[in-house]
Amino acid sequence: MGNEYMHKLDRARDLLLETGGVAVAYSGGVDSSLVLAIAREVLDSAVLAVISTSPIHPRLENNAAIKWLKCNSINHVMISTDELHNSDFLSNTVTRCFYCKKNLFAEIWKEAITRGFKAVADGANADDKLYDDRPGIKAAREASVISPLLEAGLGKSEIRLIARDIYKLPVWDKPSMACLASRIPYGSCITPEKLRQVECIEEFLIKRGFEVYRARHHDRILRLELGEREMKMILDPVLKKDCMKLAREQGFTFVTIDLEGYRTGSLNNID
Repeated sequence: MGNEYMHKLDRARDLLLETGGVAVAYSGGVDSSLVLAIAREVLDSAVLAVISTSPIHPRLENNAAIKWLKCNSINHVMISTDELHNSDFLSNTVTRCFYCKKNLFAEIWKEAITRGFKAVADGANADDKLYDDRPGIKAAREASVISPLLEAGLGKSEIRLIARDIYKLPVWDKPSMACLASRIPYGSCITPEKLRQVECIEEFLIKRGFEVYRARHHDRILRLELGEREMKMILDPVLKKDCMKLAREQGFTFVTIDLEGYRTGSLNNID
């Protein structure tokens, strides 16, 4: 671990220490897990993890995150957000994430204030700053949420190294996992049924040992984006048959494998 990493880490520590106590928007991913670990290190018990339960969040992900919090005796609270009653979110424009995060941060602030916390932090990192117009970052700024990893200049690769080598976090190499709504192309309305369809397919893939995947929803077409290893796995005759059967039970007519494989933000390229 180079001195540059340590300098950035010390900056993140200072930012969190200055709060005197912080509520952390926690998802179970490596970014928010690292923020939580640093906060606990410098603030001891003056930390609250806030985890959102909603149809847009995979249940398996939430369950794993909650289990980890309980196993590590971390003070936490679960909140229920209501994106599916927000017409701005359901219309699924390019600003969808703004309305989601705006609502999320408002609910976290309520919990924070109720418990005497005067700061809220999220897991945005320096790589996110490459997309400075990201709706989620805009929502965080408007809600006065601090982003210690971003402000310290820590990018994803550095975060994973720190999470592994210093804080020994088991999620240090966990693939990124955006909300289920991100599987639905902009302009296509978000519905509870579509979210359930996507979640069902992805749960199947997880249980069959897939680690790098996305189930993209294109009405009657299911487009699978897979990692290199997973591309080979899906060709197994039994697994392929089971996947096709499940997809059709979920209402899909066709199942396609995207030859470009998994990549973030692929739906942004669809007109």
